[in-house]
Amino acid sequence: MNAESDLDKLIDTNYRLWALRHTGIGSEIEAAKENYHRAAKLGAEFAQANDLALAAMNYGLSLWAKSSFDEALPIIEEGVNLSRASGEKTIASFGLAFLANINSNKGKYDQAFQAIYEALDLLIDFEEALEARGLTYLVLGSLHFDLEDYDTSYEYNLSSYKEFSSIDDRLGMARSTNNAGMALVKLDRLDEALEFCRKALVLYEELNNQGGGAKALRDLGKVYMAMDLTDLALDFFKRSLAIREKSHAAGMNQADGIITCLDDIGATYLRTQQPKLALVNLEKALSLAKEIDALPKQYKIHRRIAWAYKAIGDFEKALQHHELFFELRTSVLGQETANKIKTMQTRYALAMSQQEAKIEKVKNDEIKRAYGELHTVNKNITDSLMYSKRIQQAFLPTEERLKSAFNDHFVMFKPRDIVSGDFFWYTEKNGFKIYAIADCTGHGVPGAFMSFIGNSLLERIIIERGILEPTKILQELHKGVLSALLKEANHQTSADGMDIAILIFDPKMTKCYFSGAKRNLYYMEQGELMEIKGGHYSVGFDLHEAVFMPMHVLDLDKIDWIYLFTDGFADQFGERSNKKYMLSRLKAVLANISGFDGEKQKALLDFEFKNWMGRGSQTDDVLVSGIQILKKEE
Repeated sequence: MNAESDLDKLIDTNYRLWALRHTGIGSEIEAAKENYHRAAKLGAEFAQANDLALAAMNYGLSLWAKSSFDEALPIIEEGVNLSRASGEKTIASFGLAFLANINSNKGKYDQAFQAIYEALDLLIDFEEALEARGLTYLVLGSLHFDLEDYDTSYEYNLSSYKEFSSIDDRLGMARSTNNAGMALVKLDRLDEALEFCRKALVLYEELNNQGGGAKALRDLGKVYMAMDLTDLALDFFKRSLAIREKSHAAGMNQADGIITCLDDIGATYLRTQQPKLALVNLEKALSLAKEIDALPKQYKIHRRIAWAYKAIGDFEKALQHHELFFELRTSVLGQETANKIKTMQTRYALAMSQQEAKIEKVKNDEIKRAYGELHTVNKNITDSLMYSKRIQQAFLPTEERLKSAFNDHFVMFKPRDIVSGDFFWYTEKNGFKIYAIADCTGHGVPGAFMSFIGNSLLERIIIERGILEPTKILQELHKGVLSALLKEANHQTSADGMDIAILIFDPKMTKCYFSGAKRNLYYMEQGELMEIKGGHYSVGFDLHEAVFMPMHVLDLDKIDWIYLFTDGFADQFGERSNKKYMLSRLKAVLANISGFDGEKQKALLDFEFKNWMGRGSQTDDVLVSGIQILKKEE
């Protein structure tokens, strides 16, 4: 075969393999190796530098996909150097991101950060490289997670998701969503974490990506473990392990994922006080982690093994493993490494600030020019929103109607913007009084559109179809929202929905029937604020099956006030503390003011909210509602 046909073969194979860089290049390792040697044979005399670079990168990534990290490292480094020489910033930044990944797996975090910051330097003024930037942010999120900086990890994963979603890279979106969910677990934001991980699982299943699906199952197990649902967590860990072991047996190296699952299973058995079963899984995980030289995983497993031996009374072995944990952790995350990382972070922050200053200078003139146009557009938008506000208010029950329905009541309703994603709803059917409050995805215009959908569906379900069982109403509402937002023809998914509480009072006002989707019911009974929890799932999100809490029946003979509210009040940040108000504080306030009439309670809540917010901005729509059951004696 002559040099010309060899060159054609090199180029064709390069682009075929590069297309598989995230989804299956490990299975093409022989083709990648052959093409790498073909490139070496042709050399610079016959091949372009970027073709040689891509051949090296493809071979290095195929080795990486098979967890042959020591072999992959010099090949990927070669690809990076050739890419830089040819001006191929995208391929070079990809290679640097993978070098960072390899070094982090080995616990060499200073080298990992050095590689990823070099990638960012290449991309700093290369706006078109959205996929490469998304991958770089994804790796940064993982690095900060390993260093237990979970807030920064979460932010980088959100940035990664933004880059991937701008080019509809659904695999990248799944990975960044999943990793953001894990950061949320560490931040104890478990409901959000659950939604993120469910969304990632849906994306992986749509892509038929078994490896990603296995990771999502494992990470859902981590969320359930944090929720103390250990049996459910263990089931998800074992399902993930089974998928990974099957893929591993088929030649797709899944060592890293198998180690993680075995570690999680061991941790679950420790939680449930089954240390011998824990040791079986942890020893397997440790052996495999040693095989692939994964130091960060090793020290974490040593710590769990120490706990297991302590639980069964073998204190000598417990001490040995604790010492190994401390020794390895110090070598991986010692002060010298931390100082190197801090220096690199400072240098990159300075480079970024200088670049941003240049960009800001260029933009100033454009901003001044655009200001006049924006002023006109803003006025038109504001006028339209004011009209939309009048439409939205027309959907809400009037003060007079609620006043005639209940002994006393109040509704504190404060949209963050002109229109709101929160809404309240009331009707009567067959003598029953039906009251609901809802918090739709988003606020402003997106939230308002969802509130219109919710209003319309409630009317259809309750008024037209006559359904008067709260749980059944939520199920039908879930179906209706999905039907309104999803396009089944091309299997698009939705991340929109609402949290909602439904109350149904019998005609004699002796009983109240309640179901909630991520909204709880609170009531005053004999001077104490009581709580009934709603379900863990929102209405209308991408769930395989709508699962809501069963209906609760409340006897009203000793209940003074019933309260429902969305999360806007409790989530409001205070000007002085820069912290959220928190649910516990709101519950205490409601208990303290429940002796007043509705108008007074509303005024006190409004004062409390404004005093807490101060001169800060309102962060979300706010809705707090109270209904008096037992009329106070005059």
